[in-house]
Amino acid sequence: MAGHLAAGTESKTVSCDAAGARNNRPMPPSDLEIPAVDGLALSARCFAPAGVVRGAVLINPATGVRKGYYQPFGEFLAERGWQVVTFDNRGIGGSRPRKLRGYEARMQDWAERDSEGVLRWMSKQFAGLPLGLVGHSFGGQSLGLLPSATRLRGALLVATQSGYWGHWSGLQRIRVLFLWYVLIPVLTSVLGYLPAKRLGIGEDQPAGVARQWAYWGRHRDYILRDGHPEWRAGYDSLELPILAISLADDPYAPNRAATAILSLYRNAQVEHRHLDPREHDLGTIGHFGFFRPLFRETLWAEAEEWLRSRLEERPPPGL
Repeated sequence: MAGHLAAGTESKTVSCDAAGARNNRPMPPSDLEIPAVDGLALSARCFAPAGVVRGAVLINPATGVRKGYYQPFGEFLAERGWQVVTFDNRGIGGSRPRKLRGYEARMQDWAERDSEGVLRWMSKQFAGLPLGLVGHSFGGQSLGLLPSATRLRGALLVATQSGYWGHWSGLQRIRVLFLWYVLIPVLTSVLGYLPAKRLGIGEDQPAGVARQWAYWGRHRDYILRDGHPEWRAGYDSLELPILAISLADDPYAPNRAATAILSLYRNAQVEHRHLDPREHDLGTIGHFGFFRPLFRETLWAEAEEWLRSRLEERPPPGL
């Protein structure tokens, strides 16, 4: 249950490092609370590797997706030597209050307060380790809002996109327009929250989160709709390597939308791979399928190899 940590409290005392690993096997996941920037206690989960630690990776969640969804991928990375942290944004999963109606939260809070708070905590907890991020959907859209993102040595973005309705076409465009202009405004006004579960779009969301999401989605500039020079500067400050993976069978993140969000990272070293699952004999992937264990030996292995190549420290040639 969401709450505020006492002053001076960093998190619940848990083992969240490789020192506790035994028999050369990763430890079982540890549940803990990590403070957001404003002190709100966020429900989190840590995966500690065995043996040599390559670095630390934050899995930054998609809109309305609970931390448990990423557990198989987190365990996979831990098996290969990575410290991994997942968490629930405020209003979601273990960070949800008893009632969502009347609960105050905005989508920007998920970035500026929640993701930023977890990144700050990881920077202290895993000081000296290279730090990376895996961002799913909104978890990859918002890095420019995180001052600590400049500490990242690399970011893997999965199914990350701009939510502007104009990037869709045909029937899907009509669905997105209806979501932004009708469904979210009406349902949040009547119910005081977005019943996303019943709509099949993730966990229920605080009204303020859903309304800001729709507000951004109605404008071509999406997250930067209101200007926010500090956010623009935040994106421009990121010069890290980024690998973005979008899927041809993803109705929530068409190629145009994926390309549009990547244009915000104009100083980063961006590589965009738009994959058609049919061409690679991968079956159906869509917006959420990347994190299914089915892809351990294919997509996951390639993603971990990319993270390793970008995050691991290597001595200069000749040493």
